[in-house]
Amino acid sequence: MEAVSHNQVTQEFKNRNFLYSFIAAMFLSIGYFVYVIGVDSLKNKTILSYRKRERGVQNEE
Repeated sequence: MEAVSHNQVTQEFKNRNFLYSFIAAMFLSIGYFVYVIGVDSLKNKTILSYRKRERGVQNEE
């Protein structure tokens, strides 16, 4: 009976660890994208405007 409860505790701990690591990865990726977009906007080169410029250049040619 002790072994079963111990296995349940370890399983819950693993699930929580996976959940926390997943949430941490989500925050890291979102923070990275926000950082990249922020740096680009500081240089007046947001990703959207940069893509529009590329399309405009291609259309002009």
